[in-house]
Amino acid sequence: MSLVSFTDYVPSARYDGNPWTLARIEEATSSAGPWTVADTITLDPEDGDPANPRARSFTTDAANDLSTWFRIVWVDAAANGEATDPVARNIDSFRARVMRLTAYDYEPMLTPDDIDDLVTLAQRADENGRDPDEDDWEPTYDLTAAVASGWETKAARASGDFRFEEDNQAFYREHVYQHCRKQADRWGRGMVAVPVVGYQGPV
Repeated sequence: MSLVSFTDYVPSARYDGNPWTLARIEEATSSAGPWTVADTITLDPEDGDPANPRARSFTTDAANDLSTWFRIVWVDAAANGEATDPVARNIDSFRARVMRLTAYDYEPMLTPDDIDDLVTLAQRADENGRDPDEDDWEPTYDLTAAVASGWETKAARASGDFRFEEDNQAFYREHVYQHCRKQADRWGRGMVAVPVVGYQGPV
């Protein structure tokens, strides 16, 4: 799971006197869906004047690591809903997920240049078939490929170390190598293209 924030989202005005009561955060791997519920947040306080709704900001730690697109569905007491336009995580978020999912700062460590290379190598054609070297390419990355490659790199480095220490524990080459290989294989078996649009908003 990962952290996602939404800043200053304003629900549509209601002229029937019924305020929105919930914000349902939905996620997907494509802007077209399908959508699944990541989290539901109670609007507290509710808008005293539904015709003039206040801006709302949310943070959830329930987002799936593979989800890239998000939207908010405003829901009223009668379970009527209205969805916002989808927005995508930005590239910094993608980079941060690669760092976290590869345990980059644990031995054998990955350098900032390693992470840059993983992000670059994870570039894929976008949903309209445009390649990364095209001007109108919509930044699209394969998260599982990036993470699998990261663990491959760590495995290669582990094979060169006989023994090292981490958190006052001794680790031997074969143990570390096998762990890194297991992680690389696990991620490599489930390669799914994960689109990440270069959106510079609050997500």
